[in-house]
Amino acid sequence: MASNLSWVSVRQGARLMEEAGQVIQVSDDIDVPDDMDCWEKPTTVFPCVKNAFNDDIKFDARRDAMLRRQSSMEDELRRKESFDSDSQKGPSPPDDKPATSMDAQLYRSATTGDIDAFTKASNDTEYSPFEQVSPRGNTVLHLAASSGHDPLVQVILQQCPDLIKRINNKGDLALHVAASGGHLATVKSLVLFSKTLAAGSNCTNPGEGETGFNVLKRVNKEGKTALFVALENRHQEVAEFLIKADPIVSHYQDSQKRSPLCMAAQAGYLELIKLMMAEKPAGGGGNPNEKLKSKLNDEFFLGDMPDELVRIDHPHGLVRSENLTEKMKGNLLLHAAIIGRNRDVLDAIWSNNPTLINSIDEEGRSPLSFAAYIDYLDGVRYLLDKSTDGAYQRDRINGFCPIHTAASMGHIEIVQEFLKRLPDSRELLDQKGRNILHVAARFGKAKMVSYMLKICELEMLIDERDNRGNTPLHLATMNWQPKVVSVLIWDKRVNLEIMRYDGLTAMDVAENYIEAMAPFRERLTLTALKSANAPRSRDKSAIKDNPNRFSSSQPPNMEQFKERVNILLLVSTLVATVTFAAGFTLPGGNNDSGPDEGMATLVKNRIFQAFLICNTIATYSSIIVVISLIFAQLGDLNLILTSLKLALPLLGVALAMVSLTFTAGVYLAVSNVNWLANVVLIMGSIFLITLLALFIPLFSPISSSHYIARYIFYYPFRLMIWATGSDMDDKKE
Repeated sequence: MASNLSWVSVRQGARLMEEAGQVIQVSDDIDVPDDMDCWEKPTTVFPCVKNAFNDDIKFDARRDAMLRRQSSMEDELRRKESFDSDSQKGPSPPDDKPATSMDAQLYRSATTGDIDAFTKASNDTEYSPFEQVSPRGNTVLHLAASSGHDPLVQVILQQCPDLIKRINNKGDLALHVAASGGHLATVKSLVLFSKTLAAGSNCTNPGEGETGFNVLKRVNKEGKTALFVALENRHQEVAEFLIKADPIVSHYQDSQKRSPLCMAAQAGYLELIKLMMAEKPAGGGGNPNEKLKSKLNDEFFLGDMPDELVRIDHPHGLVRSENLTEKMKGNLLLHAAIIGRNRDVLDAIWSNNPTLINSIDEEGRSPLSFAAYIDYLDGVRYLLDKSTDGAYQRDRINGFCPIHTAASMGHIEIVQEFLKRLPDSRELLDQKGRNILHVAARFGKAKMVSYMLKICELEMLIDERDNRGNTPLHLATMNWQPKVVSVLIWDKRVNLEIMRYDGLTAMDVAENYIEAMAPFRERLTLTALKSANAPRSRDKSAIKDNPNRFSSSQPPNMEQFKERVNILLLVSTLVATVTFAAGFTLPGGNNDSGPDEGMATLVKNRIFQAFLICNTIATYSSIIVVISLIFAQLGDLNLILTSLKLALPLLGVALAMVSLTFTAGVYLAVSNVNWLANVVLIMGSIFLITLLALFIPLFSPISSSHYIARYIFYYPFRLMIWATGSDMDDKKE
């Protein structure tokens, strides 16, 4: 089959071909060898056309004829492309058919490597042993290769050479399963046998004959070659052999666009990387076509061509002009080395191709930005040593410079490195006009914010506004970052009165955007601002209706309210029941005789008096909660919200009083044992303080500019942040 085609469809015709002559030469004397295997093509193969573009006059006619021939060839290839022929296909039965099976003795002998048993089973079985497959489509060669039984593999290959082409249900050849298991001897046998067949083939193209077959370039259903499988399973010796057998395979990509070279870089296999980059494919010479074939990174070589260069096909696989840019951005060798965190690998790759320092990944990040993203300090230092230009390059998607990326992830040491080497990097802004303090505050990196506030050189960033007038405090408030808000409001340099361009202060933002059924995180953010006595805007016209409040176009979810009301009603009813019962089962009992008959025996005891008062408060508080929630059952939204505002604080009071009642009752019961009574009292006090610390600031936050009051509030607030997991943002990467 003719392949190794180079053709161009352009309006400029011969002139454009002359301009691109340094890349592709199309003329009468081009020697296009027939050595390309159709298995190597990720898509389709096109016919070789000589003398197609000799002059402007013949260009259109030649192009039309070529396109017609191309269409017919594509139709033929669609019928033949399923791994050359049905004999090469591994059985892949439809899902609605039962799985195939193999003779038990044959299966057992193939997996154990017993040649005598295999021979006997082959003779005894009714069907050919080489046509039988396991439920997963494995032939006897697959089974022997997967277990590394090289002598049996050689026996099978001698008896049935075609099995080297057979695939299982996953599209794996025997070479794939041998490489997966790390069986070097078996891998060598399969590769050498394949080359022997190819050398003895009478076909024009050794890779396309009845027996010739290049197993090294075959991919499974995941697009993985045997080399890729070996690297994936960390079998370095197998990978080294496969690289030496065919270096080109090092650059083949799987279905996820990962190449073995990138895999080796990520794993830190320095010697393999050097081997892959040092090896060059055969064929060079002075012919431009031959030079094209010898290029390893053809997407870079062809990248300067106009978009009209539609398709170029050569032994490294099909390259289409419409995805050249994508392929160039997919060259992630440096990114892979950064993931592996191996400086030697990084240096080897950069030394081989320094231009990769400007490559970008699918997220639009440069290697320097990616190193900052994963907190690879040594990699950041290495890349900055090579070039500082990348520090000022924005990511394509989010517009971040590398220092912004580090700030967004909370990587303090990376930010320190940038500021130390490039002091002016503190002035860098992203595409929204945000500095590094903006970014750290927006992503809730409280430790990073605290670090920046301690650096005098960064004081200029504290109240700086972005393109919409947001300060770091505004962004922390908008994204409900209570810990960052707390850090900022404790710094005297932070101006709480600064307004955005729409006239809203941070307090206005919080009150304007908090939800009617606000999550705890939002309540904590608003509570932090109230504790600092953060001001509201004097311009009332700037304050708009809360978009998160309910409207006719977005009615409330009444089921959520009903569920919440029912839960609170259940809790308050239980509290009322328990406290009511405690009022008639007093500790110490009642007097049975005398003038105080029926009276509590401990009525003059102060602890008992505290017990009785707390129990009474708990009872009536819970009853009021029950009554208010009964009104909420009427279904009116305003009544529901009002009832909840009343019920929640009262329920908190009731629960606090219940805890005091319990502590007092138990204390009275064990008062004769002083140490035990004191332990009960201390434990009860600790848990009561904890309860109040969590409850009071939430529903009645302290709003004061006095530092003493703010200190009183600070520690309960930090406890609430810890309890709700709002401090976990600093730990996320």
